[in-house]
Amino acid sequence: MKTILQILLFFTSSSTFSQTQIIENFNTIETGYELYINYYGGVISDSTKARSIILNNPEKIKALVQNWQGEKVNYVAKCGFDYTIYLIKDKKIIEQIAYNSECNFVRTENSNFKTTTNPFLSVEKDSTFKNYEFYTDNYKEARYVLNTALEFKNIYIPHLKSYDKWRTYENSFTIHIKEKSKSKKLKQAEVYQKEIHDKYPLDNFEIDYLRNYNDTTVININCHPGFWEKFTLYEKKKNGPIESLFFITFLGDKYEIEKIEKIKYEAIKQ
Repeated sequence: MKTILQILLFFTSSSTFSQTQIIENFNTIETGYELYINYYGGVISDSTKARSIILNNPEKIKALVQNWQGEKVNYVAKCGFDYTIYLIKDKKIIEQIAYNSECNFVRTENSNFKTTTNPFLSVEKDSTFKNYEFYTDNYKEARYVLNTALEFKNIYIPHLKSYDKWRTYENSFTIHIKEKSKSKKLKQAEVYQKEIHDKYPLDNFEIDYLRNYNDTTVININCHPGFWEKFTLYEKKKNGPIESLFFITFLGDKYEIEKIEKIKYEAIKQ
């Protein structure tokens, strides 16, 4: 009987200790946090609820974060997400979380979790926010809208880092390098970056990615117009615009979002 009790206590303890706080970047002794919660699921029957809510009450945020626990897992569930949660501190997004309330699966920037509770069903909003998806096939317009929006105080741009390529460069092309031997030690991207820079010291460019196929190294280069024409260091292919469509996601105060929606028309006139 004693042995059985010890086994039960072990498994109970293991289950308890496996539960981890899902929103990892929240520090209970710091202040200035907000939670932006976006729901993409089905019909909301309660008319008092909203799809995009803001929590800025410190005690409410603390209770939700500490109570939302999950077990870390090393797999990705084959399901989409009906919630996106943004942890904001001092007017900056510091963590983005995707959550599927039907699969009970959570994906953060660093971990995957299996959870059993949905803390957002009964949460009372402090205020609401608005989402806006901007898109264009003109990089000048995209840059103008993005740079203007960055001056707004109550607007957040969740995927800002992913726009760095087209904020800086306009074109891209690939180069193909035949290696003399398959057993030859593969070079790092930094090595090719230096070789190209030594050949063209006055041109700005970046290596976007490097891949190896058998005896061929394929490198994608982001650059300004004109670099393609002068490039002769390696065999080159597929020159073209860095993107065919430019998407920008905004969220924040609905009145400032409405101002951003009007920026597009101003950009066309530039």
